[in-house]
Amino acid sequence: EIYTLSLHDALPISPRLGFWGSGARCPSGSFMTGARLKVMPLSQTEDNTALNGVELECSSGETSKTIEGGDGSWTDWGKCPEGQRVYGFRARMQSRRSMARDNTGLLDLEFGCRAQDLSSFTKLRYGSDVAKAPNTVVASGPSAVGGGWTRELMCGPSAAVCGMQANVVRFTEQSASSPQGKDDMGLADLRVYCCAAPVDCSSACGKPEGTVSIQCRVCRRAAGLEQLEPELVELVQIGRAHV
Repeated sequence: EIYTLSLHDALPISPRLGFWGSGARCPSGSFMTGARLKVMPLSQTEDNTALNGVELECSSGETSKTIEGGDGSWTDWGKCPEGQRVYGFRARMQSRRSMARDNTGLLDLEFGCRAQDLSSFTKLRYGSDVAKAPNTVVASGPSAVGGGWTRELMCGPSAAVCGMQANVVRFTEQSASSPQGKDDMGLADLRVYCCAAPVDCSSACGKPEGTVSIQCRVCRRAAGLEQLEPELVELVQIGRAHV
C-alpha cells in the first residue's frame, strides 16, 4: 500500500511550473531514516533558487536522490535516532512575486521521525543558523532564510515515508508576462510517498500481565488492536505538538 502526501494539500498556491523528476525511492520493505538538502543561500544579486535537491537515506542503508537544480551545495546528513523513521514533513517557502521579479520555490524542509511504537518523536532541521532544541537533530550546512512554514503533512500511524518526487523549475521561457526571461526557482513542489509500516508494540507494552500503560494502549490503537478513548487521543496529539 502506497499513498501520497502533496504540498498542494498544505499550500494550494505553490507554483505549477517546471517538470517532475523520476523520484527517489527506498527499496521495498525499507523506509526513510534521514536526508540531506542541496541549498543555495539567498542573495541580493543572484537568481535565487534556494532548495535544489533532496537525498534520502533508507533503513536498508541505501541512498536515493530526487531530481536536482544546478545551484547550491549539500548540507550534512540529518538522521533519525536509532529505531525511528520519517513519518512526515513540512516546507518553508516565500509567497510568489510578480513574474517580472525573482521568485524561488521551496526554501527549506523539516522532517519528523517517530519510533515504531509511537513512543518517541524527533525533528530533522537543516542549516548552520538553526538553534539546537530538545528532540531535534540539526544538520549543519547552507540555508535559505525567510518565508513561512506550511502545516505538517503526515503518514498514518501504521505507515512511514518510503520515497519522494520533486518538481524543479530551472527556468521559464521569456514571455509578455515575464519580460526578464529566465527565472530559475529550484525545487517548487514535492510529493512524499507513504508505505505500510507495521507498528511494533512489544517494547511499549512489555509483558502481557499487569496494568496496561497509556503508551501501550496508544501503540495498540495505532496497530488496530484497540479503541482509544478521546481523552487519550488528545494527550497523544498534545505530546506530538510539543516535540
